[in-house]
Amino acid sequence: VTRTLTRALFLPTPATFSCVLEKVLAAVAMPPVFPDSISYSEKYSDEHFEYRHVVLPKELAYKVIQLTQGGKRLLQETEWRQLGVQGSPGWMHYEYHKPEMHVLLLRRPLPGVKIPPEA
Repeated sequence: VTRTLTRALFLPTPATFSCVLEKVLAAVAMPPVFPDSISYSEKYSDEHFEYRHVVLPKELAYKVIQLTQGGKRLLQETEWRQLGVQGSPGWMHYEYHKPEMHVLLLRRPLPGVKIPPEA
C-alpha cells in the first residue's frame, strides 16, 4: 500500500491525483465556527474604506442564505439591521466569503475620501 501511494504521489495519473487531492482537502477542511451571538471584528481600513466583518450565529446564517437566495445578492442595510446587526450609518454589505456565508463583510467610505468608480 505504501509503495502504491508513494508511486501515486510522484507519478500521478489524473484519476489518482484527483483522489489524493480530495483526501487532502477533506483532511484539512474545517467546519464553520458559529458564535452564540453576533460577533463584530475590530475595524480596519485601506486608503478608501473602513472595514469590519460580522460573524452571525447559526440560526441567523440560515436566514442570510434564504434572504440572499444562497448568496446571489448582497443584503441591504435594512435587512442586516433586521437580523440584529448594529452599526453606525454608512456601512454597506459589500462581499461574501462563500465558504462562510455566516460572515458578513461590511465597509464604509472614509470621511473626505473620493471613492473611485471601480470600488
